[in-house]
Amino acid sequence: MRLALYRWEQREPAARTIAQLEELGYDDLQLAGDLNRYDPGEVVDALARHGRKVRGGVADMFGDRDLAHPDAGARAQTVAYLCQLVDLVAAVGGLTVTMVPVAIGRVEPVADAATEWSRCVEGMRAVGNHAGERGIRIAVEALNRFETLLIQRADQGLELADAVGLPNVGVCLDTFHMNIEEPDPVAALRLAAPRLFEVHVGETTRGVPGSGQLDWPEILRTVREVGYRGPLTLETVPAPERVPGRSELPSDDDIARAAARSLRAILGS
Repeated sequence: MRLALYRWEQREPAARTIAQLEELGYDDLQLAGDLNRYDPGEVVDALARHGRKVRGGVADMFGDRDLAHPDAGARAQTVAYLCQLVDLVAAVGGLTVTMVPVAIGRVEPVADAATEWSRCVEGMRAVGNHAGERGIRIAVEALNRFETLLIQRADQGLELADAVGLPNVGVCLDTFHMNIEEPDPVAALRLAAPRLFEVHVGETTRGVPGSGQLDWPEILRTVREVGYRGPLTLETVPAPERVPGRSELPSDDDIARAAARSLRAILGS
C-alpha cells in the first residue's frame, strides 16, 4: 500500500518536498489547497526527476470558503476556488480532491438544516461535474464536531454524496476524526467501502501512528479488506510544548519519517 505525505502547515517549495519523499518513506504527495503555492510545470518536472506522484489535493476551506454561506457571491467564489483546485490537481496528474463542504471551524448554523444541506448539494454538484470532465474524483471528508457542524461521520458523508448523485463524488475518512466521532471506526470503513476515495491516517494525538490508542493492525487490515486501492495519507501535527525546559520538539521531517516507518511495520506484520 502506498503512503502519501500531506503538509498543509509547512510552506516549503513543492520541489523540496518531492525531493525528500523517498528518503522520508513516502510514495506520493498530497498538495495543500493554496493555489498560489504551486507552479504546475515545476511540480511535474520534480515528480519526473524523483519518480514520485501527486495523489491529489486537499482544499483549504477557511473563512468565507463555504458552500452553505448565506451570501450567494461567497458560495460562487467557493465553487470557483474548488474548480481551480481541481484544475491544478488534473494538471499535475492527480486523481482526487478532498474537501469539506463548509468552512473548517464553523460549528454554528447560518441557516436551517435543509437550506444549508441544499446549498452544499448544489455547490458540490457543480464542482463534481467540473471534476468529472477532467477525470478527477471528489472526496468529502468527515471531520469532528469541534471543526464542523455538517459532515462528521461516514454515514453522513455517504448521504451527502448520494444527494449529489455523481459517480465521481465519494468520501474521505480520517482516523483522527473517526476516533472522536465513530462508535466503531472499522464498521465505518466497511460502510464507506463502495465510495471510499481517500483515507487519511493520524494517531489520536496527531502524532506517530502506533503511539496512541488506535488499533492500527485492525484498521489497516480493514482498509485492505474493503478493497481500498489509494494511498494512506499521513497527517501529523506536533503537539505544542510550552512548559519551560521542555520546549524542544521533533522536526516535521523526523515525525514524518517515524510515521512512515511505523505504518510500514504495521502493514508488513
